[in-house]
Amino acid sequence: DGGAFNNNRPNQPGFVHPVKMATKNYSFTVSNSLPRPSANAELKYQIITQKGNTYTGDVICALANDSSYTINIPWKDNNIADTAVLAKTIYLYWNEGIGTVQGAVSEVKISVKKLKILHTRDFLNRGEFRVFMDIGGNWVFLNEMYGTADNILTRGMGKTAKRNFKINKDFTVYVLKQDSFRVYVTGWEADGIEGSFGHLIDPQSVCDPAVKKIINKEIVSISKVAMHGCLDDNFGEGYNYHNAQIPNTPTSYIMLPNKGRNEDLCPCAKYKLEKSFKLMYTIEKVN
Repeated sequence: DGGAFNNNRPNQPGFVHPVKMATKNYSFTVSNSLPRPSANAELKYQIITQKGNTYTGDVICALANDSSYTINIPWKDNNIADTAVLAKTIYLYWNEGIGTVQGAVSEVKISVKKLKILHTRDFLNRGEFRVFMDIGGNWVFLNEMYGTADNILTRGMGKTAKRNFKINKDFTVYVLKQDSFRVYVTGWEADGIEGSFGHLIDPQSVCDPAVKKIINKEIVSISKVAMHGCLDDNFGEGYNYHNAQIPNTPTSYIMLPNKGRNEDLCPCAKYKLEKSFKLMYTIEKVN
């Protein structure tokens, strides 16, 4: 799909370039990281077509070695349109027993209880938080849990004087015995610069009076940016790593950022981010 200046979406400005998907074929190799159940176990695959797929060509899976497949997508050879969407999931599995050595994988439940914001520089205004959380590769935008579904950036966590957010959401993670997983939180508190997001200008534009006017109005603006807090404020960054050796009963954990600094041009907007928020959660081994 590309980014703002390179994509195949309809009705784009003239300076947005299309992504020419059909100029080549694609190939990559994927491996099964689960321990092989036995020497006789064969590596198999299954392809699942997902919602939104419009790719009508082949997806060819060829055995690369005894633990990996090479995936070939002949986009060019099949003469598929640039605008097609390939939405397929490929599962690799050992065709024996539970698909791995008994006891090689732990099923872990992470119960995220609440997020408490300990320090904020919005004394007179409501905080406009945009907070992301990662639980073992499961990314969640916490704003989606508060406010209305169509207005999460100006309701709930998106604009609030509240500092204590109940989450109460469970996640399941499967961890190899020798591996670990991460619990991670980061984000920002939106200020004046956020009102300038989404205004595209041709990057090849001549720096003429018209372009300068747009930049001064949308970015270098006292009324829109400086009078509303200047740059976005760093929310902080916290993370804990946990290995697969998890107790069978729920164990409580607390996450606090232990470093970082917010940098901004506005007065009194430079400060340390240690202990800016607190995430409370429990972990237990399920199987």
